Amino acid sequence: MKTREAVCWWGGAGVIAALVVASQLWSLPDAAARISSLSPQGIWHRTAPVELAPWEKDFFGRANVVKQVAVVQRERFVLTVIDGSRNRQAVHDPEFCFRGAGWTVEERSDVIMDAGRARLLRLRQGATTAEALFWFSNGEEAFAQPARYWLAATWRRLTFGASGAEPVLVLLTSLDATPPQWPSVLRHWPELSRL
Repeated sequence: MKTREAVCWWGGAGVIAALVVASQLWSLPDAAARISSLSPQGIWHRTAPVELAPWEKDFFGRANVVKQVAVVQRERFVLTVIDGSRNRQAVHDPEFCFRGAGWTVEERSDVIMDAGRARLLRLRQGATTAEALFWFSNGEEAFAQPARYWLAATWRRLTFGASGAEPVLVLLTSLDATPPQWPSVLRHWPELSRL
């Protein structure tokens, strides 16, 4: 009986290991088409590309990253979209990133948008304050839980893409002393929520 259990256990472990290796080698479609479909100018918004810093290029590696200064009506912010299809480590919980950069998260709250929920962070670094709004999107639904992103991205790799589109991280960070009115930004640029 113990030999049979060992064979089943090792056989199951071998199948899982083979799936993990295959998922790493299998080239899945990325979210580049969704990201590039984001219009640089519209009735209510306009954007200008921002060159990634050398450390950002190194960190993001093969990930598809778009970084832009955006203006929606008079509200200015930095828009960063990260598709981790080609580099899983490029997408992470933005709270960790801000803490690592020396910011303190003073408050967090959820923001309802057309496609789901986003997370609003109120940040402080010394006397400087800022806000960041982020969510993960698979093109149909938006959610703010990093664990859900990791689960969806991992499941997608294990199912060779059959479970759906690659989720991307969408991050909006304030530029000015007075942060944008985020609901107004999302209302006037609705494509953002379904990126």
